[in-house]
Amino acid sequence: MLELLKNASNMEKGLYVMVVGLIGVFSVLILFFLLIKVLEKLFPQEGTSEQE
Repeated sequence: MLELLKNASNMEKGLYVMVVGLIGVFSVLILFFLLIKVLEKLFPQEGTSEQE
């Protein structure tokens, strides 16, 4: 894999960096979202009721 990237053109290297960067950014966003949901379940807010 690294050998292919070494011999790739600048355009292919740029696309690789872009794709890896987007995957990294969206994976961190999903991680934060899941962490917030778990924390909301573990520590529910006082004064808010689920039933209306």
